Amino acid sequence: MPPEGYQLDLALATTYSMELTTLLSVPLHLVLHSTEDYKELLKDPVALYESLQRATSKVLVFSQRGGIHAPSGDHLLFGLLEGMIHEVETPGGGVFHPKLWILRFSDLDSEEIFYRLLISSKNITSDRAWDMSVTLEGHPGKARQAGNRDLSKFVRALPKLAVRDQTQLSRTVDAIAADLERVDWDMPQGYDTLVFHALGLGGRAWKPPENDVLTVIAPFLSEAALQTLARTSSSPIALISRSDSLPTLAEPSGFERDYVLHEAAEADEGEDVVEGSLEIGLHAKVYLYEIGRRTHLVIGSANATNAALLSGRNVELLLELSGPRRHGRVRDLLD
Repeated sequence: MPPEGYQLDLALATTYSMELTTLLSVPLHLVLHSTEDYKELLKDPVALYESLQRATSKVLVFSQRGGIHAPSGDHLLFGLLEGMIHEVETPGGGVFHPKLWILRFSDLDSEEIFYRLLISSKNITSDRAWDMSVTLEGHPGKARQAGNRDLSKFVRALPKLAVRDQTQLSRTVDAIAADLERVDWDMPQGYDTLVFHALGLGGRAWKPPENDVLTVIAPFLSEAALQTLARTSSSPIALISRSDSLPTLAEPSGFERDYVLHEAAEADEGEDVVEGSLEIGLHAKVYLYEIGRRTHLVIGSANATNAALLSGRNVELLLELSGPRRHGRVRDLLD
C-alpha cells in the first residue's frame, strides 16, 4: 500500500514461476484497498472489471518463459493479466530466476517520487515454503549510489531479455532504472552499507570474498559450488538445506556441520507432510559471513549451485547488507 499522501504509479516484478490466481490477487488488492466501500464495488461487476483494467496497466511482471502454471479452471479475469506478463529467456542458456518487486509512488501534491523495493526468495505463487525477504524504501537523490549500480543494470536489461519485442516498454523501464541508480535507501537496523549483485548478465558469477566465518542457507546444492563457497572461509561453520538435497551430494559439503529443518517446521500441527511437496520446506537463500569486525548478510534468489553462482548461466539478483559485527555475529544469529 502507498504511504499516506502518495499513489502507486507503477509496480515492476520479476519471478521464475508464477500462478495466475496469485498474480490476479495483486491488482485485485490494489482495487479493493483504493476504495472506501469495497463491498459496493463488488456488487457492480462492470465497475470492478474497469477498475481492474486500470490497475493491471500499472503492473509489469517479467517471468521465465514456460514458468507460468496453468490454472485449474478458467476465469474471465485471467484475460486482464495478459498485458502485465512479459516472458523472458536468459542469454547464457540458464533460467531467469530473480524474485523482485519495485513499487514507484508519487506524492499527490508535489509529485515527489518514492520507491519501495522487495528482494526475496519467493516466486509469485501460493507456496508456503520458508522464504526470506528484505524491504527497502527511499527517495531518488541527485547523486548516483554506487551500491545500486547492478540493480539499475538489471532493471534496464529486462526488456532486452523479453521474448517479444518490448521497444515501447524500454522507455518506461529505463526511467525506473535511472531513478534506482540514485535512490538513497533507508537501511535496516544494524546495517549501514548495501550493494546489489546481478548475476548472469554478461556471464557474471558471484562468491563471497575471503572471510572469517561463513554459513550458507540454500535448498538446492551442487558439490562444486559448495566447495567453492567453503574455500572462501577460514571457518565454514554451517550449511542449512533440505533433507532431500543433502543426500544427493557425492562428496562432503566442506562445512563443519550440515543441518535441515525439523519436521515440525514443515507443516502445521495435525497436518501431514507430503514427501517431495513444493509447497513447504526450506526455500530461502542466505549467505552469512564475517570479515574482521563486520557481518555481511546476502539474500536473494541464488541457490548454492553451479548454474546460480559459478557458471553465470542463470540470471539472479542478490542484495548484500553489511554492518558492525556487534549487531550480530554469525554464530549468535545461528543460535
